[in-house]
Amino acid sequence: MKEILKSIARMILKKINRIDFLRKILTNNFTSPYIALGEKRGYAVLPHNWTLIDINDADININLSLENLPFQSSSKTMIYSSHFFEHIKLEDAKRLLNECYRVLKKNGILRIEVPNFKKVLEFYRNNDYDNLDRLQFSNVKADYHEIVSGMAANYIKDGKHTPLKSDKETFEQVIKSNDLEKIGNWCVESLTHEQKNTFGHQSFFYFEKLNDLLSDSGFLDITESSLNNSIFNKRIPFERKGREFYSIVIECKK
Repeated sequence: MKEILKSIARMILKKINRIDFLRKILTNNFTSPYIALGEKRGYAVLPHNWTLIDINDADININLSLENLPFQSSSKTMIYSSHFFEHIKLEDAKRLLNECYRVLKKNGILRIEVPNFKKVLEFYRNNDYDNLDRLQFSNVKADYHEIVSGMAANYIKDGKHTPLKSDKETFEQVIKSNDLEKIGNWCVESLTHEQKNTFGHQSFFYFEKLNDLLSDSGFLDITESSLNNSIFNKRIPFERKGREFYSIVIECKK
């Protein structure tokens, strides 16, 4: 009975969040100081005043891989993104981080959550099959090395993330280098152009890489954070349990 009630509540919330009139009221016609990248209206979260931006089913529908943020410079207080940046090319991620810096006010906060490629690779090196099994793809049974490479690079098939098939011996040779960039790039370069255009995973991250990217964009006070732990003093309605075991959360300020 409890699960039935939860299912009904989720369905109601999704319908409420798609009411354009309500969304405009809550966000002051989409001029809220808080914006969320890669978040859709159809997610079952309580009504909130964050402006949602995604390619579709959002408050503002734009292609974040190609288009700039439609806001004035120094106009926003908080930008949040959960498991979005891994879906765009690295050069597009760099451009978007520059855009985030532009639209944030001084001392504005950027909070990013992405899969931690370093941590997932450590699962494999440490034979941590329990955590690797938790990362198993839902539509295809992948070998453990394909689960790891699939965190860096996968494609969307029938609406689901799908890993590339690869040779374990070749993968073992690649990871001997202990060079995360070399390993991750090998995974990404295995995707075809058509597979990249499905917007599965095509970028990979870990703390040192994010630190460099954010520093290059001008951000300061770059620190690793955790679920439900933020320097932002208001509720973030999109925080989701279940991903923290393989993710990294980074916060920084303009």
